[in-house]
Amino acid sequence: MERRVTAAALMFVAVVSAAGCAGRRRPPAETARAATPTERRASLPRAGAAPAAAAALRVAPAAGGGVAPRRHRPPSNPLLEAIIHIYVNVYRLERPQAHLPPSVHPVSVGQAAATIMHSNDPLRNAWRRVAIAALAARGLERHDFQQALATLQAPSVAQLRQVVAAHLDQPPAAREHAVLLFLDGVDPPVFAVTSCWAPGGAPQSEDPTVQADENEIAGVGTACVTPNIGCVGKRMDPQSWEKCPDLVFVQSHVAQAVGGTISYDQNCDVAATTNPPPPTPGTTWSAALFEHFQIPLTPTWFKNLIWIDSSWRAPAPPTPGEYKFTYSLPKGWSLCSQIIGQLSPRPDGLTKDDGALVATENPSQQCVSLTATKTIAFADSLLFNQFADLWAVAAMKVLGYAASMAACCAAIPCP
Repeated sequence: MERRVTAAALMFVAVVSAAGCAGRRRPPAETARAATPTERRASLPRAGAAPAAAAALRVAPAAGGGVAPRRHRPPSNPLLEAIIHIYVNVYRLERPQAHLPPSVHPVSVGQAAATIMHSNDPLRNAWRRVAIAALAARGLERHDFQQALATLQAPSVAQLRQVVAAHLDQPPAAREHAVLLFLDGVDPPVFAVTSCWAPGGAPQSEDPTVQADENEIAGVGTACVTPNIGCVGKRMDPQSWEKCPDLVFVQSHVAQAVGGTISYDQNCDVAATTNPPPPTPGTTWSAALFEHFQIPLTPTWFKNLIWIDSSWRAPAPPTPGEYKFTYSLPKGWSLCSQIIGQLSPRPDGLTKDDGALVATENPSQQCVSLTATKTIAFADSLLFNQFADLWAVAAMKVLGYAASMAACCAAIPCP
């Protein structure tokens, strides 16, 4: 049974995919339309079963050590938490019986809007636009939403109402995207975006899907960005996740293997490879990658080994340049986690952590088209039912938008 959650998706731990912004060809009698994020996601490469190279690796605790990971709470990220709270309030309208976990204190849309406006983060205006789009597309007639929009210095309710009215026959995520595109035309500097979205290429994060019988949640995000394809590849390579964006990843590096074995310590940490040296980000490579990611607002984190297949194709006109990768979680490679509702960390935590990214030059729009996807499945139903409620869906939605911001990440400079 698949249940559509008209809400958000969970972290990069969502499905961020990079495909194109271009439309599909249709017969002349039909009106051309842009492919939906789901259609783009269906066209992405899939990780599939772990390759023989992954199966040949042994993953084990370091000699003489068991597993006793330290309990810790991820540090606060006020801007990201504020935008998640925007979506928590938005999705509560659609799921009035949903609730936040005990460790997450409710925050009103007004408080969240004020936090966004007081942020000094260079991506503040990008997230501000996302907040405006969410509030306008899903609850424009609510007084508290209108007050929050005023705090965000949004266009008038009358202007936003006109945009939303023209897209009432579309899903909420499509209405959000329409508002984001509308904001492209609002005079700067109020809506100047320090991100690198191309004109008409504002990101779209589809509402996540939840498959309850598989303990699974998935998401997809798309955008068109202005850096060149080589730069996008460097910034979005899985080795760069800990820098771009640094929203959820504490570490992401190719794991050191010795004699065909990857060892992890008592805290479930894995050393970065030095022999051989790590591959150059944004190139073609395949290897096991150690990831430590955490979820905003809650004491939730995961440490895993995932198998990466990364591929680079240099531009050779008329063939566009392309960077893409897939990743998957082989059996036994989920090392440990601390999931909401648990008193202490535990071994494993996930049975699936799969995804893909495709970034392709789009000459017609003078940008690089991105589609990114992620699917997560939890190890037990109780934790999944706690985790995939209001907060997790909102977090996934936000992280679908974060993919485009990774491509715009100033932490990895490009010419």
